[in-house]
Amino acid sequence: MDYSDLLAAMSAKKEIQIKCLGQWRTATYNGLFCQMATGELIEWRERVTTMVQKKQSVPAPMETVPNVGEKYFVPNLVSSDFFSSTSWDSHSLDLRYFERGLVYATAEDAAARAQAMLNISEE
Repeated sequence: MDYSDLLAAMSAKKEIQIKCLGQWRTATYNGLFCQMATGELIEWRERVTTMVQKKQSVPAPMETVPNVGEKYFVPNLVSSDFFSSTSWDSHSLDLRYFERGLVYATAEDAAARAQAMLNISEE
């Protein structure tokens, strides 16, 4: 994106952030001057909305990989039950779930983890 994109976004009253001296700052004409004065290339983006996830106790995932053929459960944020189940076959997806701490021995634990993941509030 170039300066014309940046100016168009600003004139559309979108909240813009620019990177100045290594930090993202809300765009102002002073901020643009900072960029030009330091000789840095302007890097910009629409303001990023952040969210904070509440700290909660959740069941711990399995500590060892299941045996081949063993049923396991993963949190599922779009399922009405909040979990999915499958059998372990050491497939790359199985391994990715395990590496990310998402493999549970019970449906209840996987569902509890999904529900905790969804309990967020806007900052």
